[in-house]
Amino acid sequence: MKNNYVAACLILLLFWSLKTFGTIVVLNGLTHQHTGSDGSIFTGKIKLKNDGDKPEKFVAYKQDMLFSCGKGEVFSSTETHDRSLKNWLKTSTDGKSLSAGEEYDLFYTVNIPRQVDRKGTYWLVIMIEPGEPISNSEKNGLNIASKVRYAVQVLVDLGSFESPKMIFEDVRLKKTQISSRLVEVQLKNEGLFSVRTKMQLEIYDAKGQKVKTLEGRSRRVFPEKCSNFEIEVSDLPKGKYDGVLVADNGRGLFGSNLTIEIE
Repeated sequence: MKNNYVAACLILLLFWSLKTFGTIVVLNGLTHQHTGSDGSIFTGKIKLKNDGDKPEKFVAYKQDMLFSCGKGEVFSSTETHDRSLKNWLKTSTDGKSLSAGEEYDLFYTVNIPRQVDRKGTYWLVIMIEPGEPISNSEKNGLNIASKVRYAVQVLVDLGSFESPKMIFEDVRLKKTQISSRLVEVQLKNEGLFSVRTKMQLEIYDAKGQKVKTLEGRSRRVFPEKCSNFEIEVSDLPKGKYDGVLVADNGRGLFGSNLTIEIE
């Protein structure tokens, strides 16, 4: 009983003193997309605001977003890929201090070479984060410091858009509970352009009647890369069901079949 009391006191103390100190926020979205051709020059801006009540500095730096089938995305300052904007993009500053409530436009410029061998989507992320480690100390209480980092994607489509072919690289069914299953999908884009894709699962019973339609999160799938999707299946009576996965990228529909058995 004493241990339970101590644990409860610690939990209450945590909630009383938990604070988030990161105050730099992005106001105009985390994806910026441009369309053009060889020799184009693109400019854009990332609207920032210090949403706190004291001055705060931010830093901005470039990183490549790397993908490999079977793994999630990785951000890197050292590794790169053949569709990177790293050598073409420059920001107006790499850091600045904003006063409380101040808004600021961080501009970037993308200068495309006159001759680019491969058409399609090129990309990069601009990282925005507080410029110094955040900490706080009080005489009494437990304090947790936090640091919020934003990854702002910049995408450039070069050439005439071509709707890509989507391939179901892998589909797995995992048992999460007695009557629940998790459908894991690895979808590959075999085209040259990135597309935002919505994953949907249609479930049919033994009589061929549709009993449920489930939707997963919409995700962008980059050229010649994979993205992972998950759909939770629950509240189905015992039995065997046929499932149809449908990937909709707005330009075409791509499907795959699977069997779902609830014990």
